[in-house]
Amino acid sequence: MEDANFSVGYVAKRTGVKILTLHFYEQKGLIKSWRNQGNQRRYKRDVLRRISVIKPAQKLGISLSSIHQTFLGMPDGRTPDKKD
Repeated sequence: MEDANFSVGYVAKRTGVKILTLHFYEQKGLIKSWRNQGNQRRYKRDVLRRISVIKPAQKLGISLSSIHQTFLGMPDGRTPDKKD
C-alpha cells in the first residue's frame, strides 16, 4: 500500500467533491482507502479515476448501485480506463 498516499483533503480538492462525499462513496464500496498509523485515511491514485467516472455517470442519471456493480464486474477489481 505504499502508493496509497493521498490524503482525503487532497483527493477532495483534486476531484472537486466534498470530503463527506468521499466518505459516502467509500461507505457504498465505490472507492477504498486504508488507514495509516495516525488513523488517517489514505487513497491510491486509482481513486482519482474512479471519481472521474462516478461524477459524470451520476450526472447522466446512473445510480450509485449500478456504478458499483460495474466496478465489481471489472477484471481483478481494477479501475476503468479510457477503453472501458
